[in-house]
Amino acid sequence: MKTARSLFFLIFAFHCTLCFPQNPPPENQLKLAGAIADYFKLDRENIHLHLNKTAYLTNEQIWFKGYIIEKKFKPTLNTSNVFISLIDSNGEKVATQLYYAEGNLFEGRIKLNKSIPSGKYYLQVYTNFMNNFSEDESSAYEISILNIDDKNYSTNKVSSQSIAVGFFPEGGILLDGASNTVGVKITDCLGNGIAVKNAEITDAKGNLITTFSTDQFGYGKFEIYSANSESYTAMIFANGIKILKTLPLPSASGITFSIDNYIFPDKTVVKIRTNAKTIPQIKNKNYTLVLQQNEATTFAGFSFKENETEHKLIIPSSELNSGINTVYLLDEKYHKIAERLIFKPLSPANDAPLAIASVRSDSIKISGVSKIPFGNFSISVVPAETDSENNLKTIQAGLVFDNYLDKPISNSFYYLIDFTRKKHYELDNFLLSQKSKYQWDAIIGNAPQAKFESDAGLGVKGIVNTDDSKGKIFKINMNSLGLGLNEFTSLNDKREFQFEHLLAIDSTKIYFVAKDKNGKELDHKIVYQLQNNNRKFIKSFIPEKQCSENLVIEKKTMPLPKFDNAIMLDSINVIAKKNKLVNQNRLGNIMARGFKISEKDANSYSGVLQFIARNGFIVSQVDGSVSITTNRMNAATGFATTTTLSQNKRRITTTEIYNTRPKTNQAAVFLDDMYIQNLDFLQDYSLSLVDEIYLNRNGNDISMYGTSGIIKIYTKKSYGIYNNNISNKSPVLIVKNGFQRFLPYENPKYDNMRDEGFQKFGTIDWKPFVTTDENGNFNFSIPNFYQKSVKIIIEGMSADGEMISEIRTLNIP
Repeated sequence: MKTARSLFFLIFAFHCTLCFPQNPPPENQLKLAGAIADYFKLDRENIHLHLNKTAYLTNEQIWFKGYIIEKKFKPTLNTSNVFISLIDSNGEKVATQLYYAEGNLFEGRIKLNKSIPSGKYYLQVYTNFMNNFSEDESSAYEISILNIDDKNYSTNKVSSQSIAVGFFPEGGILLDGASNTVGVKITDCLGNGIAVKNAEITDAKGNLITTFSTDQFGYGKFEIYSANSESYTAMIFANGIKILKTLPLPSASGITFSIDNYIFPDKTVVKIRTNAKTIPQIKNKNYTLVLQQNEATTFAGFSFKENETEHKLIIPSSELNSGINTVYLLDEKYHKIAERLIFKPLSPANDAPLAIASVRSDSIKISGVSKIPFGNFSISVVPAETDSENNLKTIQAGLVFDNYLDKPISNSFYYLIDFTRKKHYELDNFLLSQKSKYQWDAIIGNAPQAKFESDAGLGVKGIVNTDDSKGKIFKINMNSLGLGLNEFTSLNDKREFQFEHLLAIDSTKIYFVAKDKNGKELDHKIVYQLQNNNRKFIKSFIPEKQCSENLVIEKKTMPLPKFDNAIMLDSINVIAKKNKLVNQNRLGNIMARGFKISEKDANSYSGVLQFIARNGFIVSQVDGSVSITTNRMNAATGFATTTTLSQNKRRITTTEIYNTRPKTNQAAVFLDDMYIQNLDFLQDYSLSLVDEIYLNRNGNDISMYGTSGIIKIYTKKSYGIYNNNISNKSPVLIVKNGFQRFLPYENPKYDNMRDEGFQKFGTIDWKPFVTTDENGNFNFSIPNFYQKSVKIIIEGMSADGEMISEIRTLNIP
C-alpha cells in the first residue's frame, strides 16, 4: 500500500503539470489509489505449463514443467501444492492429480488411460489459494489425444459461409460528430482468423467512407471521421462470399477516446473526444484517465472547456508497466465511461542461438547461449515436420497476456518474436477486441480476503478414542520409512492431534503410535484424516462453445508412430553406477544440486560444514553453536526486497514478498530426510560418513519453521539413522491423492523413426531442467534418431521473472 501511494504521488505530480498546475492530488483519488492497491495486495499466483508437446497418443505420457509467478512478477513461495485436472471437451473432469512445487518450479507427468476416447482435452492448473479471488486465476491448456486403437479420426471443418464479423469501437461507442476508431475481428465459427483485403465502409446513401483490411489472424481497424447519426455498413469479401454487416448506430452524445502507444516508443498519446451537443453538459467538469496494472496506477486529470471537443494527453511510456495495462476513462464520480487495453513491450530476452557441439552414434550434444544468466529452462525436442505442437501456448502467453485477459490469446509467439512497430500495431488491433479479466466496479469495491490458505504440503488431523485408562498418553508418533518420517506431537484437551506440511507421496503408508512418557506404545484406537490432498477449484472450467451449424465432420486416417511394447529409457542420462545419484528423484531434491561424495571429496574437506560453505551457504560457528544461512531473506523483516530505478531516475520502487508463513534466513537441514533443528553436531561431522548431499539455495522448506534454503544429507548405509524397527502393528494411513511421484523422462520406443507417423507425432526428447551459467551458457544432449533436422522449443525464466520462449529448427549434419 505504501509503495503504491508513493508511486501515485510522483506520477500525479507529473501529470498535474498538464492539467492542474500546482494542485495537490484530490483526496478521492488518494482513496481510489488505496482501493486499487488493496484489491491487488494478496499474491495472485499465475502458473504456466510447458508441455513437451500438445498432441498425444494414448500409449504416451504427458510431460510438463510448471513455472509459478506472483502476478506482479515477484517470487511466490507460499504454495507447494499444485493441482492439474484433465478435462474433456464437454467440461467433465477425467482426473485430477497433485504435484509438489519447489520454490516456483515443478514438473511431472500424466499417464493416459489407454481407453480414453480421441478428442480435444484441456489441462487446468490451479492452487487452493486461487479460490480467494472472484476472477479465475487458473491456467488452461488445450491438447489433443489420439487413441491408438481408432482406425480413423474426426476433424472439424467449417463451411465457407460460416463467418463471424465483430466491430469494437475503441471508446465503447460510435459518437455522432466525432472521429471514431473501430476495431474489427473476422473469424470462422471455430475461431480461426480470416484475412480480408479492401473491405468497404459505406454510409446510409451508399457513399464510400473508408476501407480496411484484416491480418492473418482476422484483426484490423478503421476510422470514421466526423461520424453522422446514420447507419454505416461494412461490405466484406471473405472466402469468396460477400458479407454485409451493419455497424452500431452512433450515439447522439457522450465521450470517447483513442490511444496510440506504438508510433512513438517513449510516449503514449491519448485523445479524448466529445461533440458539440455534449459540451454544455460536461464543460469544466473534472474527468480522470487511469492507467493501471495491478496496484501500479497512473492518474491524469482533465476537463473540457467551452467549445473544446477534443482533449489531448501525452503520457511518458515509462509510467506504464511492461505487458498489459488497462486504461479507464472516469467521470467526476469515478464511474467508468470507457476502458481499453494496451501493451508496453517487454525487455527482449529471446534470441538463444543453438549450435551442435558434437554428434555421436547414440547422441547429439547441443550448446546454446541466452541473455538470461542463472536461468532455469525446459526444452522439448520433436521432429522438424511435427504436427504435435499446433496449439503451443508460450510462457509469455500464459504469464504476460492470459493472466490479464478475459479470454486467452492465440499466436502470442508471432507477436513477441522479433517484436517490431508493425507487430505492436497488429497486437494493438487484437487488444481492441479484448476485455480485461478485472472489472472496474470490483476493483474499487471490496478487496479479496484470504479465506483459502496457501497449501504447503499435506496435513493429518486425528483423535485418540480413549478414556486414558490404559496409560497416560504423552505423545503421538507419526512414522513412515518410505517418506523418512519420524515425528511427534502432543494431544490437546479434546485428545486431538495434528501434523502439518507433509511431503506425502501418493499410495505410501504412514503409521501412528500413541506413547507414554517412557516411550512405551499404548494400545489405543487412533482415528485420522488426511488434509489438503483433494482441493476443489470453485470456478468450473467451461470450454468455449464452438459452432455446430455449417460444421463438416471429416473422417480420415492419420499416420501414427508404430511402437514396440517395451519402453526405452533416455540413454543419454544414464550415469555410471558408481556415480549415480540415488536420491535425486525424491521430493524436495528435484530442484537441488546433488553431490555424490567420493573418497577424494572426503579427504579434501575438513568436514560437512566446510563442504556446505564452499557451495554457496553461509556457515557460522560461534562458541560451539552452528548456524547455516542464506543471504536471500532479510532476517529482521522476513521480506525479500528488490529495488529498481526507472530509466528517468524519478521513481524508486521497493517490492516486498507477501508470505503467509513466518520466514527466517536459516537453511533447513535434513539428515536422511529427518529435519534437524540443532545443527551443533555437524561441527565435527566427517564427510566420510556421507553418501550424498543436495543443496538448494533457492528452495524453501515447507515445514512449520519456514526456513529458506534446503540442505539434505544422506549418510552411507552403515551410518544411517533410519529406525527399521518401527512397529507395523500401529494404525496405517494409505495416502490417497497425495503428491505424484517424480520419475525421470521415458522416451517411447518407436519401431521406425523415419516414417511419416513419427515425423508428425513422434517425440525425440524432453529436458525439464536445463540451467544457464552466469554468462547465459547452457548445453544438453539428445538421442541421435538420425533426423535431418529437429525442432527445439525452449521456455524458461530467471530468478527475477525474466522469461524466454524460443522455437528453433536445427539441422543435423
